[in-house]
Amino acid sequence: MPIWLRSLWLVKITLIVFLGGIVVGMLVERNSYGDLVLLGEEWSDFGAVVSYLESDNYYRPQAPDEIEQWQDAAETGAINGLLDASGDAYAQYLPPNEAAASSARLTGAYEGIGVSIGEGNDEEVEIVGVLLDSPASRADVRVGDIVAEVDATPIPNGDVDLAAELLRGDAGTEVSLTLERTGDEAVRLDLTREVVETGERTVEYLYFSESEIAVINITLFATTTVDEIDTAVAQAQEDGARQLVLDLRGNPGGWVSAAQGVIGRFIPDSAGPALLEDTRLVDSRMLELPIRNDEQPVYDGELLVIIDPYTASAAEIVAGALQDYERATVVGSHSFGKGSVQRVYEFPGGESLRLTVAEWFSPEGRRIQDQGIGPDIALTVDIPIEELLPDLEQVFLGDEPTNVATPSASPVPDQSATPHS
Repeated sequence: MPIWLRSLWLVKITLIVFLGGIVVGMLVERNSYGDLVLLGEEWSDFGAVVSYLESDNYYRPQAPDEIEQWQDAAETGAINGLLDASGDAYAQYLPPNEAAASSARLTGAYEGIGVSIGEGNDEEVEIVGVLLDSPASRADVRVGDIVAEVDATPIPNGDVDLAAELLRGDAGTEVSLTLERTGDEAVRLDLTREVVETGERTVEYLYFSESEIAVINITLFATTTVDEIDTAVAQAQEDGARQLVLDLRGNPGGWVSAAQGVIGRFIPDSAGPALLEDTRLVDSRMLELPIRNDEQPVYDGELLVIIDPYTASAAEIVAGALQDYERATVVGSHSFGKGSVQRVYEFPGGESLRLTVAEWFSPEGRRIQDQGIGPDIALTVDIPIEELLPDLEQVFLGDEPTNVATPSASPVPDQSATPHS
């Protein structure tokens, strides 16, 4: 049996969170050298198949360069087959070029238009995230838009990879999009790709003086988010805001440390954990991950949180904690339900493998994966914040809002393979 299937050298392990497929770093990075993983007796049939392919297969190439290509293709096919059979929807093996692109996005910069895409409820390719200050946001690309064509190439249902491949490209090049939008005719846009800095700005602050309500829109939980929240909260207090709204609509998640820090701006760290993590690696006990306050003052004013079907992962952690500790009223529609943690294994040839290693739960033990966070008050929230403001005022007053929605079950788009583009 060749070494290329008999062993795996795990050179570098990086623990990260894949928020609906958007590659955003988690906290821990460690190097592991050594530990050759050999196939045991339970894999004897697998080893025998490899051996027979090598020795007896009529179609096995003979030329050395063809043999290498054949082995690479067989190895990739075998790995993908194992992952498909694993039951892990987030497991993925990336060849060197895709692994390098994923790593570049993890460091906070990539070339594209600033969207994340996933598979919608009817298998169509859907926009599930738009970054601030990106070509997409400036062109008014919206969460929920369906990607019908890219550069005049139709996008078949479910083909997220094709859409991502066509959307990506060198900074300075142009790309045309045809989008289908609810209630509108098809929208055609021409955009110029840029170097998109995912961590450049993740918080947008709005103040409505007539109602004295400040809205903090968090689009992503990045390394800068907690500092941006501190600035926004200070501005709200300076403006004289009586109430504060955290808008987490369309937020696909991000760094769990940022989520812990944001929770700590509204709940003291002595209250309890920010979230629970179940690894199943040691025993049945869950790990308590703490609220992080960094000795900053805790905002104790009235607070609302808005969620929608595109609120995922770290954003759900924040909404769930604020809800469990009865610190905020959560309004909107049921969140996505992405509460699993992936570990990335990087190989010497540049390939990488990601596997789910844990799940997150709210402080009270509510499962986030596949369950999501339900709102305290179901509202129709797929409208601009300015149009939503009267309902938010009514909630703050304790009155029944006008646009009450029918409570929904855990939502819609499949973000398991959602790349940045």
